[in-house]
Amino acid sequence: MDSEKNNKYVVPEKYVKYLYPGSIVMIVLGAVLMIGGFAGRGVGIGIIGLLILAGGIGLFMYNKKNNITGAEKDQAVSTKQLEGTMNYERNKKYFNSARNLYIGSIAAMVIGAVLMIIGFAAFETVIGILGLLVIAGGIGLLVYMKKSIVTDAEYDQAVSTKLTGMMQKGLDKLGIDEEEVKEIEPIWFGGYDYKTASRVKKGEDNIWRSDRYEYVILFFSSNEVHLYKYRFDTTSDSESEETDVYFYKDIVSVATVSDTIDKGTKKIHSEYFRLTTAGGTTISASLRDIDNAQRSINAMRSLLKEKKQV
Repeated sequence: MDSEKNNKYVVPEKYVKYLYPGSIVMIVLGAVLMIGGFAGRGVGIGIIGLLILAGGIGLFMYNKKNNITGAEKDQAVSTKQLEGTMNYERNKKYFNSARNLYIGSIAAMVIGAVLMIIGFAAFETVIGILGLLVIAGGIGLLVYMKKSIVTDAEYDQAVSTKLTGMMQKGLDKLGIDEEEVKEIEPIWFGGYDYKTASRVKKGEDNIWRSDRYEYVILFFSSNEVHLYKYRFDTTSDSESEETDVYFYKDIVSVATVSDTIDKGTKKIHSEYFRLTTAGGTTISASLRDIDNAQRSINAMRSLLKEKKQV
């Protein structure tokens, strides 16, 4: 559930619903005043109309971005029970660049405004109307883009939702009880997998993301380390699970590893957690939070040292 969006539902719906028609009225009124002003050489009125038009567009975009209806809020509440599922089609949109659409919409509105002002100021009605239509097209493209775009935060939230209940899922898959693994708190590592990903994107926050995610949980009993690994695709219904158990004495090392992944012309710096056993088995997982991961690894090293001294 998108709690951030739901928290924006702070105005009673009976008032919120007036924001949308209000913005439309402002856009229409502003366009009429602007056309009438510049056409009649009343520059002052034309400028006032232009300001009202801009205000209407701003209110329209703000309303689209910051308000949801009561029906949408009820829908969000009802989908709370669907946590753990993903909207694959929406996730695909995250990897589709909207930059060109945004630039195109702004360019259309600027060009349209220039044509409209020049047209009506010079009594060239056809050019003025053409400019007005170009502005309308630019607004429509901008609204479409705003509706379709998926932000970095929204994409990360979709992934976090998928990870709901992982601890219990791991315990169930391993067939162990929480009371059996209390040597130290469970340790988890997770991050976007770039090596096997089909899509990668560098977000507005300069952080790389991909359409593959992997998650590892380690549980610690008195004699063994129980491992659960879960991998999934964010754009299709593809997932896999893996479990294993290691005796403390068989674990040779736990560490973080840096690597550079080549994805065509893109070079992605990545950090991994790696566990290696005496038998040559290696388990790794991508890391999103290297600082938190290092603290967890240090705690695990201390436990391993303690167990091997017994």
